Amino acid sequence: MAYRIVILSALVLLLGGFLTLRIGTILYARTQPKRRRLAATSLGTSTTSPTISYPVRYCSESHFHRPFRLRPWEAEGTFSLTDTHFAFAQRSSKTGRFLPQVEFAKEDCRVEYIPRSFLRDGGLSWFAIEKDGVRHYFNAGRQVDLSSGESTTTTGVYEAVSDSYVQSSRLDDTQWRA
Repeated sequence: MAYRIVILSALVLLLGGFLTLRIGTILYARTQPKRRRLAATSLGTSTTSPTISYPVRYCSESHFHRPFRLRPWEAEGTFSLTDTHFAFAQRSSKTGRFLPQVEFAKEDCRVEYIPRSFLRDGGLSWFAIEKDGVRHYFNAGRQVDLSSGESTTTTGVYEAVSDSYVQSSRLDDTQWRA
């Protein structure tokens, strides 16, 4: 009889721990897009040129071409687009602040869309920005703003960038998939 009580108590503790972790994960996932938007607005924008910011994931050229990688991206951060340049700011895991990492002048770069590759990236599409022969890869995933119902995709961010830059490779109908 005593062993039944011990087994039942252990099952209740395991189930309670599982439910606590699951609820915590759900609450964290719901607040994460709001935190990114608030952090993106604190990037310090210029008053003379308007800034558009998107949450993105970054991958360097050497990491992108590795045959085996644990995660398809190396860092998360904010992608800012102004009239004169583009900047990627990586979020610091210690302080939570954004640090300028990659900047491109409008006339010095080329934008290219890279369609999905299910075997390589698990179905993620990317866009690459090339400057001085070095490519930097960005992915926005599928992120939905629950307050306004707007969604940001890699294709949407690519279109915003390619519309503002002169040298870009356009999407054809076969590559247009959000």
